Amino acid sequence: MNYPVFVYGTLKKGYGNYRLIKDFTTHELPATTKGELYDLGAFPGLIEGSDTIKGQLMYIDSDHYQSALSVLDTMEGYDENNINNSLYIRKLVTVHADNQTIEAYAYFWNGSVEQAKKIEEGEYRCLSSKLSCILNFTSAFQAF
Repeated sequence: MNYPVFVYGTLKKGYGNYRLIKDFTTHELPATTKGELYDLGAFPGLIEGSDTIKGQLMYIDSDHYQSALSVLDTMEGYDENNINNSLYIRKLVTVHADNQTIEAYAYFWNGSVEQAKKIEEGEYRCLSSKLSCILNFTSAFQAF
């Protein structure tokens, strides 16, 4: 099944890494899911929890679904054959969007959040004063 993807960080429309998925999406909707969100410096990390996390639900064109997932998996450092060494893990979550409950993929942080700051409001924002969050992550992704 071609699940939509819930994004909550630099992949959101209007953020630096949206360019990696924009040609694959048919539409995006504001959405929420449950978890805890942490500021990891250049990007956020989602872990299991009960807070409301705000993001966007990306519907991907079925003709390009596998290509889009491959791009996202690479960007998120996810390898389904090597979960222990993956940066993020892709999981199915329940998302609320457009007055509906929808199953979608989301990428969960696979590392420690012990030294990270929790984003209490549940919404990642990369402010213009934090432009380095986009630039640093793009550089880190290219090195990955």
